[in-house]
Amino acid sequence: MLWVVDDCPLIRKLTAVHCRPSRFECVGFEDPDALLEALRKAISENRPPKVILIDSEMPGLPGVEVVRGVRRAGFGGLVYLHTGTITPTLLALVVDSGADGAISKSQSNRKIRWLLGQIGTRKSG
Repeated sequence: MLWVVDDCPLIRKLTAVHCRPSRFECVGFEDPDALLEALRKAISENRPPKVILIDSEMPGLPGVEVVRGVRRAGFGGLVYLHTGTITPTLLALVVDSGADGAISKSQSNRKIRWLLGQIGTRKSG
């Protein structure tokens, strides 16, 4: 299962579309608080997602802070920032926050399919 948090409904819908060929379930969240609440519950029930994709620029809470919250909640799976532009500054923040990497929104289709292929290489939870 892939979870995506993005304030833009179109991005959440497109991410779900990118998951369909892999027959991978995609759950979307509009805001970080909803994601973190659901994640804590999923971890406590031993059913966390395999991957979390986080918008790097959401109103109220930057994506890197959401990544930190996800890691503090005990999530050990793959976490990627989803961004319009990958810059050296963003990559430094990715490393500092505990994310596994960044995916450019312009390359989402190819990169999300690649990411789904990586699931077997790392245990989540």
